[in-house]
Amino acid sequence: MAITCWEIWKARCKGVFQSLIPSPARTIITIESNQSIFLEADQVNRAQRDSSGANIHGWQPPPPGIIKVNVDASRKKVDGFCHIGEVILDFDSQCLAVRRRRIRAITVQLGEVLGVLEGCCMARQMGFSHIVIESDSKGIIEWLNGCIEQGAWELFHVLGKIRSEGGSFVSYDWSWVLRSTNKAADYVASYTGAKMCDFV
Repeated sequence: MAITCWEIWKARCKGVFQSLIPSPARTIITIESNQSIFLEADQVNRAQRDSSGANIHGWQPPPPGIIKVNVDASRKKVDGFCHIGEVILDFDSQCLAVRRRRIRAITVQLGEVLGVLEGCCMARQMGFSHIVIESDSKGIIEWLNGCIEQGAWELFHVLGKIRSEGGSFVSYDWSWVLRSTNKAADYVASYTGAKMCDFV
């Protein structure tokens, strides 16, 4: 329902502000595509848990009142751009939001650190107060938890912005996870099917 309403609203806004004639058929196709992406990302996350609820790959849901934002970046072409995948999950492992964005980043590492920043921004915009950001980029998480001055110089300004974003939450934590536990965000970042809107 949320995806349907969002796409109808986007089509209406384009008609009002960009003078584009709405296409119900195109809107329906976009809705179906984004619903499929959302469900597949949720299934990837749930597949990491066995029937008893334990996570066989190490991913654990956060405590009640805290949300987890899993982020990842994918760069397959040497065109100066990366795709960022962000997945927000709650204490019951329910998928609350999925986003994929194409951003300018000359290296995957820059894409990874921008992914963490975008994950923080998305959580803040959605009104969450207690967050855990999970990334499989060990170096970035170590710099955020330690001394950002020790990080790569080209990432310093982004690391500083992430620290500033952290101050907008009541509590926050930067957490490194194995790539195998970050499959949902990796799937979204690496998705190569039909075009996906920014926010699902």
